[in-house]
Amino acid sequence: MSQSTTPQKGNLTGSARKLKDDAADWHNLTLRWERLNDEGSATATNIVNLGLIKKSHAESEVVMEGSSLSSGDLSENLTKSNQELEEECGKLKDVVDKMANIVSKMEKMVQAERGICELEAFQFGEKGRPEPLFHSWPTKQFGKTD
Repeated sequence: MSQSTTPQKGNLTGSARKLKDDAADWHNLTLRWERLNDEGSATATNIVNLGLIKKSHAESEVVMEGSSLSSGDLSENLTKSNQELEEECGKLKDVVDKMANIVSKMEKMVQAERGICELEAFQFGEKGRPEPLFHSWPTKQFGKTD
């Protein structure tokens, strides 16, 4: 009862496996990018809304100057508004940092795929493999970013 060490039919190896894995990783990074884009847009909207609220509070202070509202309440509201604004800006910076990380990973993937293209050109000449790794795209297409 010894197990065979031959790979099963359909298992990819070498360049084909790397390209397939990179395509899956690229898809996952794209999904993360879209989620972060939505999160960043919502955070930016919150920042704008906080700015508008702060502006309307400042305008209402001018109108209510002679009223019984104490200056302590106004400064407390202003401090709270500033803290909320700072928190939202921090959230937006985190989103931007995460998006920059995604871009960095994608750039590394493109470089790796260009390396695979160069390897294929070295091994098989400029025409490439006699049979393509995938039916839909020749290997050369994976490294292009035009």
